[in-house]
Amino acid sequence: VIAEAFQVEKYSEKLFESLPEGSFVIFEDIELWWQRTANGLMVLKHLLKLVSKYSHRIFFILTTNIFAFKLLEKLLPLDATLLGTVKLEPMPVQSIKNMVLLRHKGAGLDFLYKGLHGSDMSAVKMADLFVKSYKFSRGNAGVALAVWLAGIRKVENDLLQIEPVV
Repeated sequence: VIAEAFQVEKYSEKLFESLPEGSFVIFEDIELWWQRTANGLMVLKHLLKLVSKYSHRIFFILTTNIFAFKLLEKLLPLDATLLGTVKLEPMPVQSIKNMVLLRHKGAGLDFLYKGLHGSDMSAVKMADLFVKSYKFSRGNAGVALAVWLAGIRKVENDLLQIEPVV
């Protein structure tokens, strides 16, 4: 994954040495980088080693959901390695709706839900669509986006047919 982000064939720690001082490196959803096995924390331990080694010149941001964070902080020296922790409150339903709609507008896509184009939907229909996703995601932006993407049933001529999975 790191080699891919740097657009090189093979990973090497020296990649971090090539970054200009003051660079930001973001590792998202680190809960996906481990398994409950004997060596399941190996990747995250290596990641924390990188943070320790290069944090004097690179600002690292690691993201994870709160449930995984609570578990990982028991298994790894997160407090000793990381500069700090920022816990984000759940997003309001209106913010989740805006986030999803901005993504589609930016990509030039519209959607169809219950026979209506998103651009033609009333506020009530729009609320119906997003409140279900919000309740399921409990305000977690990543989960809300995943639920939205899972609800895409068909893509045709820049139009997404949406059937929410929740």
